[in-house]
Amino acid sequence: MNLNSRQIIVVPISYSINAILLLIIPLSIWYYIYYVRKLKSNVLDWYAYLFNDKSEYLEPAYKFTPTRFRVIFPFLFPFLAFIILNVDYSLAAQDAANFTKAKDLLAWFSYVIFHLTVSILAAVYLYVFHPPGTLKCFAFALGFQIIVAVFSHLLPTMAPPWLIHVYDYYDVKHKGYAAGLTGVDYHLGTNLNTDGFSQSPIGFGCVPSVYSATAVQCFLFLIFNSRGSYLRQSGAEDDRRDFRANSCRRSIERSADIDLERDFDSVQLLAYDDTSSDTLVGSDKDDDDEDEDDDDNNDDNDSRCSDLELEDDIIVSSSLPGPYTGPGKCENIIYRWLFHTGYVPKILGTTFLVVQWWATMYLDHHFRFDLLAGMFYAMLSYLVVTWYILQPKIAKWCKVRLEIDGDEEEVVDGEDGKTMGMRVFEDKGWGWFFDPFA
Repeated sequence: MNLNSRQIIVVPISYSINAILLLIIPLSIWYYIYYVRKLKSNVLDWYAYLFNDKSEYLEPAYKFTPTRFRVIFPFLFPFLAFIILNVDYSLAAQDAANFTKAKDLLAWFSYVIFHLTVSILAAVYLYVFHPPGTLKCFAFALGFQIIVAVFSHLLPTMAPPWLIHVYDYYDVKHKGYAAGLTGVDYHLGTNLNTDGFSQSPIGFGCVPSVYSATAVQCFLFLIFNSRGSYLRQSGAEDDRRDFRANSCRRSIERSADIDLERDFDSVQLLAYDDTSSDTLVGSDKDDDDEDEDDDDNNDDNDSRCSDLELEDDIIVSSSLPGPYTGPGKCENIIYRWLFHTGYVPKILGTTFLVVQWWATMYLDHHFRFDLLAGMFYAMLSYLVVTWYILQPKIAKWCKVRLEIDGDEEEVVDGEDGKTMGMRVFEDKGWGWFFDPFA
């Protein structure tokens, strides 16, 4: 079979098989989790409905929907990543006509500068704007995937594309090489990249790509932890929202003991339209309120695990603390879009991932397979960390932040219900800016 026949027959078939596998297998897992095991919460973000959803707060009862984009997106991500990788590959063709000074500099900034700085900037964002412990989980996820990747590099010593393009498939004598980065040295009049990469004693260790794993890890934390809360105040002093917590006995207390049969909706915090109630935890309710609560409990039974014994509803009357009612603070549409929808970190994280994948192939440092392998390493690391460490921390933070089982000022296991930015700037009137619920 000549080259043209291979391109016409083999390549499309290979693309189709890979795309189908990356779509069918994750969707099969999604179907098994949500329709066979009947999990009633986002597997990667147990409290996404609280931080990001709006429609649930307009209904008297919250009901989980597995087909929501935020729920199904993690299972579509491998397929979407496969498409993006191939688009990037076509834009990173190793053709002399494709190389320009602007592309060389963009690839260098992404591959070198942004690779070193984006994870730091993401860490600062997570530390300042998110519940305590998020930064530690991010650092642990990065460290875990890099350690596993280094051990993987010692096993299948796979060569980078430049080694094959410059020498041949069987060359094991040459040291490291800057490949496409030599063009940057030419444009800048330096030998910084050439001298640096030539110090590497070997040219192997490309699977998985640490560059891809780092970019994907930043992407995952920014996508799933950037909050677009609708629990903000409207500006009227008497406009208060009540939150109902349907608390399961195996929720916060057993957050470290987790399996697929656990109900991740164990602490459902629901807002409803009855703003006249000032009922507090532990206070008496009239008969009508009790009847309404019983009806709500019956409506919610389908959305909870049947093997969990539910406690009575806890009504918490809460006006979110901090100067949210200041004039124009959260009412400006542009301001809300920029700072309280989570779009900015999502867009920046996605852009960095797409550009980083393109840069690694444009500079001839990685194959698509290397980048795809790095993506799966990052996804596995994120899944382990968020499942066993991050989400239990967020559950505890929400419990204190929304005054469940206690007062707002109470500290539970060292948790005060505030982000770092809230603690630092609350006396200066800027605490609302750093509040995920603002």
